[in-house]
Amino acid sequence: MSQWRIGACVLGALLLLTVSVLSLRWINPPTSAFMLAARIQAMLEDGRGYHTEYQWVSLEQISPQAAIAEAKQRPIDRLLYGFGIRHVGVSAARALADAFGSIDRIAGASVEEIAAVDGVGGVIAGAVRAFFDRPETTALLEKLRRAGVRLDEQRAARSGHLIGKTFVITGTLDRLSREEAKLRIEALGGKVTNSLSSKTDYLVVGDSPGSKLDKATKLGVATLDEAAFGQLLAGEPPAQAEEKPPRPDPTE
Repeated sequence: MSQWRIGACVLGALLLLTVSVLSLRWINPPTSAFMLAARIQAMLEDGRGYHTEYQWVSLEQISPQAAIAEAKQRPIDRLLYGFGIRHVGVSAARALADAFGSIDRIAGASVEEIAAVDGVGGVIAGAVRAFFDRPETTALLEKLRRAGVRLDEQRAARSGHLIGKTFVITGTLDRLSREEAKLRIEALGGKVTNSLSSKTDYLVVGDSPGSKLDKATKLGVATLDEAAFGQLLAGEPPAQAEEKPPRPDPTE
């Protein structure tokens, strides 16, 4: 079996293709990922390679077709995040995907409808509406559609014992990165935000927490050290948590 030397640029391009803009914002616009994939595939089929000082890579190690097929079927929240819309992070993209279930329905929604989605609000809604009002965005969606990229999906209802709970994470955790902790919370139905307020249910506290810990104390927000946070994720009562007092009833 012949082997070709493939330079770091091609290896990097294949990595970009594998993860694509559907999960990261490395290529803009998103259709570039699939055009890049086609060129790489043609280059491999023609037997052309790059003479570099890097490593030998066999053809069996490279599957651009599989990468393209996988990228086209990524969840629509990753595609939405990959558009690079201002203010739209992972959580907002997921909330919009859950609420509308389709890129086209998001594109056709009013600012008011978008802002009504939990965790979105007016600022993000305005940015989303401005993005989809651009003629170049319409052209981009048509290119993605022709390329076979999935623009809608049946979103499963979110479930878990943390539904309705809002978390803020501060400091450095030993066992999990912040992103891993965030994914664990969201997988159980919870929501993670960056700003602490009286509406926050839990502040997860790691090493060097900074001013958020003091603010949580003043606001009466329950705090969790990493051990108590792990208990909560496991569905156990967080024994070491400082319980949040009930919020006063404004009608009283």
